[in-house]
Amino acid sequence: MLTPTRLTSKTAFDRALDLIALCGAEPRVMRARTHDDAVALTSHAPHLVASLMAARLSEGPPEAAHLAGQGLRDVTRIARGDSCLWSDIVESNAAAVADILTQIQEDLGAVLAALKDLAEPDLIRGPEATAKSRNILVDLLERGITGVEELDADPGRRKTVAPERDVGPGGLDEGAGGGDVGPGGLDEGTAGREMGPGGLDEGTAAGPDAGPGGQARATARPGSRPGRCAPREPAR
Repeated sequence: MLTPTRLTSKTAFDRALDLIALCGAEPRVMRARTHDDAVALTSHAPHLVASLMAARLSEGPPEAAHLAGQGLRDVTRIARGDSCLWSDIVESNAAAVADILTQIQEDLGAVLAALKDLAEPDLIRGPEATAKSRNILVDLLERGITGVEELDADPGRRKTVAPERDVGPGGLDEGAGGGDVGPGGLDEGTAGREMGPGGLDEGTAAGPDAGPGGQARATARPGSRPGRCAPREPAR
């Protein structure tokens, strides 16, 4: 994944493409903001949601562990990730992650209200309220099925366009208004980000604590306790 800006030289961009080709991968180029929104949805918010669910297990009844099946393990698997590393990753993309979690909060609020209504005796809630609350649950479940089907879709249905190496005057193509690269030019990928040394974007969520040249600094110090983050180094 590449998020070049106007300050990215053609030489640096071509070297990145060559490296990707040597790895046998397929490059994708998009705006930094588009990238951050995408990884918030596909990686960062899911990790927090998994952690929220996993955190309930330590406060649940002891018998729960004996009843846990593969479904729960699937939902909570990624919650095992290093807490120091993931706190840095999420912080670096905080705004986009907050947007996703806000949308989840809205859905969760509607489901919570429906469940509280369905928990009432039939004579209190009435048939119309019951039908409405059930429809809310079914709608969420159906939307979930649709979302999973998107992940399972045949990759051939999704057209992936390889970036062209011809960069126009003044840098990258300025005409692309969408996220991914289309034929005829490269996406700017600025999104208000500042470029670090070497033309690398230090503001994306590609890794925690990006330092000079885009190299990641280790967040856990040798000898530190697992799950305990070392104090952050002061900004230079």
